[in-house]
Amino acid sequence: MNVYDALNRWDPDGFVWGRSDCCQFASYVIRELTGRDLMPWTYSSEQEAVDLIVAHGGLSQTVTAVLKREPVAVSLLQPGDPVIWVAEQGDTFYEGLGVVLRNAFAWVSQKSGRVGTAALGHCRHGWRVV
Repeated sequence: MNVYDALNRWDPDGFVWGRSDCCQFASYVIRELTGRDLMPWTYSSEQEAVDLIVAHGGLSQTVTAVLKREPVAVSLLQPGDPVIWVAEQGDTFYEGLGVVLRNAFAWVSQKSGRVGTAALGHCRHGWRVV
């Protein structure tokens, strides 16, 4: 299976914290590609997710703790590897977890629950997993 097969099989019922959010999406793709389930926690609300992230010092630190490896430059990643993306809209800063494609990354929209893609230039760093 490749990352595109995994994306085509992703079929959530909208965006749901703890089931089909950005971390669950990345975890799903990694599981499909490697057969390993790396998600150690369960949560069912935005507040529970935020509490887990804050307890580890941020989203990047949380992913580093889960994967037990340090982040690397985006240029070193391959399709399926998880990546931190960032975006700004006015005064609001967004950060999320996605997965690398060939020349872009895929992410889950909180509004629609659907997978979107964007340029890798929006990504800060990621982790070699696949």
